[in-house]
Amino acid sequence: MLTILGIYITFILFLVFILLFGPSPRFRFGIVGKLHVFITDTMWTYLGKGMSKVMGERTLTKCHGCWSYLSEQRNPSLQILYLFFITGSIGTFLVCGYDLLPATSLSPIHQNFIIPVMIVFTYACFFVASSVGPGEVSAQNVRSALDAYPYDYLLFDPKICGTCKIQKPARSKHCSMCKMCVARSDHHCGWINQCVGHNNHRYFILFLYSAVQVCWYGSFLVYHIFVSRMYSSSMFKYLVATKRWEQLGFLRDYHIFI
Repeated sequence: MLTILGIYITFILFLVFILLFGPSPRFRFGIVGKLHVFITDTMWTYLGKGMSKVMGERTLTKCHGCWSYLSEQRNPSLQILYLFFITGSIGTFLVCGYDLLPATSLSPIHQNFIIPVMIVFTYACFFVASSVGPGEVSAQNVRSALDAYPYDYLLFDPKICGTCKIQKPARSKHCSMCKMCVARSDHHCGWINQCVGHNNHRYFILFLYSAVQVCWYGSFLVYHIFVSRMYSSSMFKYLVATKRWEQLGFLRDYHIFI
């Protein structure tokens, strides 16, 4: 098992090394540079030709159009995926673990108050982050945006957006997926299907916090359920009775789990 894990980690590190340093002048004409060209260009060219022969040009064109829609246009695919994962996880806990909480050492406030609040809070943060716009810079509000974000003439200089044909305030950026200039642009996030900018940055941070806290809190609840079931198991009682429990040391919980 450790050998397989070592081979896997070595392969991943070597692949990352090729992708990062393959184009550099030092490695460009060596084996690393050739592998970089193969991985980033040649392999995909031959793969496309092979798929064209197997699937046909018409099917391949449709697949390319589907990929372009998913990767180059605004679409709710990642939002649906997030809701699928978060709803599936919460639903699995409510079906399989919620009724086991009274047997744990946790206070009833978790089951009666904290868990419902956590669930509502998680969904509310997601929907707010997905619905509040990032803050569009348009011809109507560009003057106020320029006043709010002046140029420092070090990182940001006066420029005209080639698409919107308006002056770009400092820290603004035109998003090809949202099709607008975004004030204090951070990045385009597929999980909320829009850019993160001046208006919704705080809600995006809250969305990240809600996703992390529901994972940690869920792990906390599952741990207490696991411990309560472990202590009530016949295996635990046998180990205690035979005085072998203390011999396991820090591996006690692991052995009981196995």
